[in-house]
Amino acid sequence: MRTLVLSGERGEESAARAKYNIFEPDRADLRNGKCFIRHVDRFRPIRDWKEQQVWDIIKRYRIRVHPCYYMGWRRCSCKFSIFGNKNQFASAASISLEQISRIIKLERDFGYTLKRELSLPELIAMGCVYKNITPELQRLATSYNYNQAIILPVAEEWTLPSGAFGENCGAT
Repeated sequence: MRTLVLSGERGEESAARAKYNIFEPDRADLRNGKCFIRHVDRFRPIRDWKEQQVWDIIKRYRIRVHPCYYMGWRRCSCKFSIFGNKNQFASAASISLEQISRIIKLERDFGYTLKRELSLPELIAMGCVYKNITPELQRLATSYNYNQAIILPVAEEWTLPSGAFGENCGAT
C-alpha cells in the first residue's frame, strides 16, 4: 500500500518552508525498511502560492473555513502554540478559560514559563482579544463536533474571514 500525505505549507510563510521539497518521501516512510515496509510520500501542492491565491481558490469553491479564521486568527494551528503572540493567547484564553487555567497551573507547578520572559498571565494581559469572536464562533471552534456545511449553500454569501492577511506568527 502507498500513502500520500498532502500538506499546506507555503514558502511565503518562512524561509525554512520556502526550501521544503514539493514532493518527497515523508518522515514516516519506510519503503526500504528491513522488518517493515511502509511507502509514504509527502506532497506540498501550494508551497509556491501566495496567500492571496489561497484565499482566491477558497472563495472560488465557496469553502467555509475553520471558525478560528473568522474569529481573527491568520493561521489554524495549536490553540495555545508556543509560537503564539500576546493577541493569540489573549484570544485563545477568552474562548477556552478552563484550558488556559490548566496550562497556567502547569507553568506554576514546574516553575518554568512557556515564553522566556513572561508568564502566561502577563502575556495574556498585554494582548487584545480579537474583536470578531462571537459566542457562536467560540462554540463552533471549541466543539468536538462540527456539523456545518463545508461548501457554502448557494444562498449563503462567502466572506473573507477577518483573520485573512492578519498578524503573522507561528511555526517556521
